[in-house]
Amino acid sequence: MNKENREALLAELRELHEKNEHETILRSIEKIAREEWGYDMSSYYARALNNLDRYEEALHILLGLEREGKTDGFWYFRVGYSLYYLEREAEAAEYFKKAIEFGDNYQDTYDLLNRSLKEAFYKESFAIILKKLKKSETRKLFEDSWDFLHIFLHKYFEIMKNAPDGEGAQGFNNSQHTLLAYHILYWQVSNGGFIQLIHNGYGGYLFDGPFSEIVKSWGALRTAEIVDAAKIVYDNHKEELERATTTEGFSELYTKIKDFEELETAYYEIMDKETEIIRKHIEENIHDFVIGV
Repeated sequence: MNKENREALLAELRELHEKNEHETILRSIEKIAREEWGYDMSSYYARALNNLDRYEEALHILLGLEREGKTDGFWYFRVGYSLYYLEREAEAAEYFKKAIEFGDNYQDTYDLLNRSLKEAFYKESFAIILKKLKKSETRKLFEDSWDFLHIFLHKYFEIMKNAPDGEGAQGFNNSQHTLLAYHILYWQVSNGGFIQLIHNGYGGYLFDGPFSEIVKSWGALRTAEIVDAAKIVYDNHKEELERATTTEGFSELYTKIKDFEELETAYYEIMDKETEIIRKHIEENIHDFVIGV
């Protein structure tokens, strides 16, 4: 392939990338003899594979380009991208750092670096996590309270996922159960209100246990107050709220049962501030939340 044709093809590949036509990129490059691909065309091919979620194949090609790519920030980004989506986050973070070092200043790169560092951290043992949390750079990484809470929640979810059905949370203490319940409260109510929370099977877990009493002792007084009020509504409508129904029947519950609406509005106003209170309690009582240390 002469230089002029090569430049025309590379321009076409750039345009196809902008249009998200990644399969077409692969087909266009595959028409060319492999020995003629060179660094640029191979990079386009690997990038298209990444964008098609074919991360193992992309990584194989990219690692074969290491000699040419070792001073190219885009190469480091693409390798990091493959590794991140292969759930090799600690390795991915090192490549994203190198991409930035070699001039990649895109916000996506910084975002993926932070996500890689956090998710790699979540996979550490609690013994290592406790040591690392003492370092200022680690604390800075978890300035967002939910990122911090997920240090613990990630472990709980992992235990529940790998345990036989219904047995995952049996060994959790009251603090760990309460943090799980707080996560359920926050995300279910944020996305569909108390009706969704109850209909998804979490009513008994939230309302029939010691959740309200415990979060009150942690300082989340408004959360406890709202949950106590929601429990009264739950108890009055429990059978209807928990009955299996159609999608249409579920939607009708929001029309029939209005008593949660004021409570949800109140919760939306305080939930982020209360999450900060929960975080502070965890930081001051961290050994109540770790497992196996």
